[in-house]
Parts: sequence; structure tokens; C-alpha cells
Amino acid sequence: MARSIENQKFIRIQAKIVHRFQAFNKSLKDKQNKYLVCPECAQIIRVPRNKGKIEVRCPSCRKSFDAKS
Repeated sequence: MARSIENQKFIRIQAKIVHRFQAFNKSLKDKQNKYLVCPECAQIIRVPRNKGKIEVRCPSCRKSFDAKS
């Protein structure tokens, strides 16, 4: 049971890191949109560029956070 809990923690941390790199690579290729990562669930979210500071709501966990676009 302890190893299972430890593995779940590792998978969550690994997903956040991998999704940050994926979002960065997508942002480099796409000039119209910027890709952000939800701080709660690590979901990649696409937002339009050059809109200033906006409030973003994650579609999967419904958490709101502020970000620059």
C-alpha cells in the first residue's frame, strides 16, 4: 500500500513537469495561441496571445487562475 501511494505521488509530479515542457514546445510552434498548464491538475490549456493579464478557468478541474497571454 505504501509503494502505491509513493508511486501516485511520483506520477503526479512527473505529469506536471512533462506537461510544462509540452506546453512550452507547443507555444514555440503556435504563434496565435499560448499554452498554459493548470497548477492544480496539470492540464494543458490554450489561450489567445496578446490579451494582457487574463483569468483562466481550467476545463477539467474548474480552478481559476490569473495568467499573462
